[in-house]
Amino acid sequence: MLNNKTAHSLTTFIYLLGILILSGCQATEKNIKTTTSLQLTPLNASQSVSFSPDGKLWRLTPTKQAMYVDVSIDSGKTFSLPVQVNSFEQKISAWPENPPAIEISPSGRINILYYADENQKSTSFFTYSDDNGQTFSSPSLISDHAQSAMHYMDKMLVDKENNVYLFWHDTRHESHNKELGNGVLSIYYSIIKPSGNPELNNTFLSNGICSCCRTATTFSNNGKPVVFARMVYKDGVRDHALIRMIDDDTWLKPQRVTNDNWDVEACPEHGPSISIDDKIAAI
Repeated sequence: MLNNKTAHSLTTFIYLLGILILSGCQATEKNIKTTTSLQLTPLNASQSVSFSPDGKLWRLTPTKQAMYVDVSIDSGKTFSLPVQVNSFEQKISAWPENPPAIEISPSGRINILYYADENQKSTSFFTYSDDNGQTFSSPSLISDHAQSAMHYMDKMLVDKENNVYLFWHDTRHESHNKELGNGVLSIYYSIIKPSGNPELNNTFLSNGICSCCRTATTFSNNGKPVVFARMVYKDGVRDHALIRMIDDDTWLKPQRVTNDNWDVEACPEHGPSISIDDKIAAI
């Protein structure tokens, strides 16, 4: 039989061993503290979620003056304590047709795109985190005409090489679209390389875009982005077209896909959707 001193030592050893095991488990998840309630009120019920390559579920929540991100390691049953994305207060703008976006790069970088009212309503900002969501870069304007032209209907794609593609509707060429009628804008894009700070060089992609229909984006089988948009043709006809990147920054001209001849001097609002499998595209 064990004497009292030996039994006490054994009990203490088992207790300390248990603490070490628990600490090790927590360390594998980088000491993520979870909570069953976010304790935040989403702005206009607009939240966005995205799975990272390691299976974690990341959630982005807009509030009146800040963006918050948290993460779940149990498929959404519990979430970590929320971290504020923007280091300074902003008048956040979000609604179902213009929700914020969150995408996780293969490298683990957390990419976030959101709106805030500044010189123009719903000005778009980009920020990222390279330390598992503990801190974020200073938010950058995605438009180099942010003070003079509205931009909205943003879309974000991340490829296998960690490049981030941003697409948005832009009013800076609105005067060139007047011959097609009202509610016609242009679409711009920017590519953010994985190394260094983002260089948000704006590139014109196409004019003749219906202003209030969300553009759909995805990757083709060769890993290049594909844009599927509702466009405005002569006499105000609104039909859909594909715009495909074929190599680097080279794009094919918009290819009309539908011929519904939707002749209406109004915005249908609902944009198209697209997905591409190994053989065919579904639109």
